[in-house]
Amino acid sequence: MRSGDLPPWQPPATFGEYRLLQPLGRGAMGDVYLAHDTVLDRLVAVKFIAGVAPDEVQRERFRTEARAIARVQHPNVVGIHRVGEVRDRPYLVSEFLRGDSLDRLSRPVPWARVLELGLGLARGLAAAHRQGVLHRDLKPANALVTEDGQVKLLDFGVAKLLDVAHVPVGRVLPPDVPKEVEGAATVDLPGGTGTARSGASRRSETAGLMEAESSRSTATVDPIEPPHGPMDLGSTGRIGTPLYMAPEVWRGEPATARSDIFSLGVLLYELCGGTLPGPRADAPLQPRSFARLDVAVPQVDAAFAGVLARCLAHDPSERFDSADALREALESLSTRSATTTRSRPRWMRVARVLALPLLAGTLGLSGHWLSERSRRLEVEAALSSVAPMLDDGRALGARVETLRTAAFTAFDSDRTSLAEDTWAQALSLGATQARRYEEATTVLDAARARIGGDPIKPLEQALADVLFERILIAERDRAHQARTALLQRLEKVDPSTSQRLTEPVRMDLDSDPPGAVVQVEGVEVREPRTLGTTPITSGPTLRPGSYLLTFTRPDRPPVRYPVLLGRGGTFQARVVLPEHVPDGYVYVPPGRFLYGSGDDETIRRTVVRTRPLHPLTTGAFLIARHEVTYADWLTWLRALPASERAARRPRGTNYFGTIELLPNRDGTWTFHLEHEGVAYRAREGEPLRYHDRERRAEQDWRRFPVSGISWEDARAYVAWLDATGRVPRARLCTEREWERAARGADGRDYPHGLLLAPDDANFDATYGRKPRAFGPDAVGSHPTSNSPFGVADQSGNVWEWLVTDTAGTPAYGGGSFYQDALTARVLNHGDGEPRTRFPFIGMRVCASVP
Repeated sequence: MRSGDLPPWQPPATFGEYRLLQPLGRGAMGDVYLAHDTVLDRLVAVKFIAGVAPDEVQRERFRTEARAIARVQHPNVVGIHRVGEVRDRPYLVSEFLRGDSLDRLSRPVPWARVLELGLGLARGLAAAHRQGVLHRDLKPANALVTEDGQVKLLDFGVAKLLDVAHVPVGRVLPPDVPKEVEGAATVDLPGGTGTARSGASRRSETAGLMEAESSRSTATVDPIEPPHGPMDLGSTGRIGTPLYMAPEVWRGEPATARSDIFSLGVLLYELCGGTLPGPRADAPLQPRSFARLDVAVPQVDAAFAGVLARCLAHDPSERFDSADALREALESLSTRSATTTRSRPRWMRVARVLALPLLAGTLGLSGHWLSERSRRLEVEAALSSVAPMLDDGRALGARVETLRTAAFTAFDSDRTSLAEDTWAQALSLGATQARRYEEATTVLDAARARIGGDPIKPLEQALADVLFERILIAERDRAHQARTALLQRLEKVDPSTSQRLTEPVRMDLDSDPPGAVVQVEGVEVREPRTLGTTPITSGPTLRPGSYLLTFTRPDRPPVRYPVLLGRGGTFQARVVLPEHVPDGYVYVPPGRFLYGSGDDETIRRTVVRTRPLHPLTTGAFLIARHEVTYADWLTWLRALPASERAARRPRGTNYFGTIELLPNRDGTWTFHLEHEGVAYRAREGEPLRYHDRERRAEQDWRRFPVSGISWEDARAYVAWLDATGRVPRARLCTEREWERAARGADGRDYPHGLLLAPDDANFDATYGRKPRAFGPDAVGSHPTSNSPFGVADQSGNVWEWLVTDTAGTPAYGGGSFYQDALTARVLNHGDGEPRTRFPFIGMRVCASVP
């Protein structure tokens, strides 16, 4: 028997508490029935899902997806009451709704009504996304307006369930395949028309439901799958209705919240505009380009058109980053629209429309005068519209700064839970502030487009001011790409305003004692130049940026002083020049620097696990230029009693392998390194020769940084340095001190900048990740990565034991020869145990200054 001759599957008349009343229709996923819930005495819709694979893995996957959809409870989303299975056929039970699906509305729909519908849909979409559920098939047929006027999203997540159910639909055929091909159904492609082949025609699958609906004046709509449901477009894995697909989904990329936002934008654009743009003649399969809605439909509000333009951006990163963000934008427009409508009597609104034509006809005014008059009124209307947005933006900015300050204070006192909560509030409010300025930009852009002709100064200045504020927000949020794009635009709109971003800083510098020559170098000053001799008052200026100042006086050690200059005003600093700095140490003067991570929040909280980037200050301290070496450690070991000498012997084993010092009978020591079956041994006086290295193959291991020592060992060593007077006030570095010594002032990722090339430091890529090449290098072997203070090897080689600033507990930072560049970032710290010994954790010495 052919498959087409098989009798249709029939559900039981009753099952559980449900009694089937009548069929509502048939769709791609199965059959839909009106049913009576005999327990709660209510009408419900029951969909029996066709095509689910018989194995239990697929069934469980279906149940998991269905449960996720059922968790979405919101007034703007159809409610799913139950998920079950009867006679080996899964089913969904949902609320039964009467109303009209949006594809039945007469078009074009007035923009204010589309705004109301869009707001409801965005609220429902946001609720689903918060539960981790994507729609993946947003279109007018999958939303309806109920009899009481409420808009609801239908078919939520059914595209995902369809993927589970393996509904047999075929590949997408090229657009030149004749539509008369038997069994082919026409589908809309992004920019053209193609055909999709299935076992039966699309018309025959949906005819029952279509006929059932066409006989009613108020349609009873299947709340789970209206007509023209989702389609699996062949082996690409793309599921949805092509006409509404986001470009990246059409390319075969996974659906995301932003692809749902694109589909919702298409839906609203179609309702408001009446039609959608057709395919490009030169590239019918390329994503379509949507003209701004207020250009295609002139009576549409410019700000609303701007919201839709952002939803419809081809680049997902340019769309709203969440449905909640879209909801907030629409709510803001709705509130503004309602306020404007309430504040102006109807006769005034009508008079504004009629006044100019009436005056022109009565007084015989020229068309040119009318045009200029209209332009002026457009400008006034635009400026009036953006004024409350800018007021709101400024007020939000003040609240954001208050929250940021509170969050940083909590982070720096290790009140992590409070800090993260406060920081999340600051980020959320900051995003809202950014959207206010974006809305203002949209309004001003629309006014400029409608006015045309020569630029009008008040409008251009308003746009320049808004762009300037957006650049400041991008700087605050470390959105570098957004800042670059905004700056390029600002330079075109008003170059004079863009110059405010590079307003020079006047330098006011002094030293104790005075008479130090100050030199400067940096990005803007490639070759060192002299600023003068201290005191320097009302003197030279520098553009905003990162610089290294060096104070030099013949009778004192030179002092390096990295600074990060803002814009405008005067930078003041008074640097104490120490009388003496021990050999091998660097003096770090008191100063301010950026501490923490400027990464995206996902990376900061899950990968590097540190606080957000923010300014901190440290006092003066000394830090060793190099890590403690084996030669240094051997000097200490030989000064210890024999019993303690054995306890402090470097030795560490973990997943890498082993590094240790082995005692010889003659009182000498042997360095031992073993990794993946490769073993190296070298006695004192013998070099260590690495295999598979073209550079630094032979080295004196006594110049290696010591490793395989515990935090307790490290503290005992610095106590010995202090007690013996070798380094008075010696101690371990705190995390803040160590990071300041590594980064200077500007929050860089590595001591020398933002990138780490293979030979800049000793990390996993330095020697090609060859097992026989892994191992430490002599300290100072990679001067390229010296910090602004001249400290070496703070990225790679070995991790270094540190002390947390508030609790005084063990920590470490800097990465190692066996780990990658991301790990070697100086902001990357870890928490340790006092007695842990690893083959790639060593130490560096800091010391307090009087």
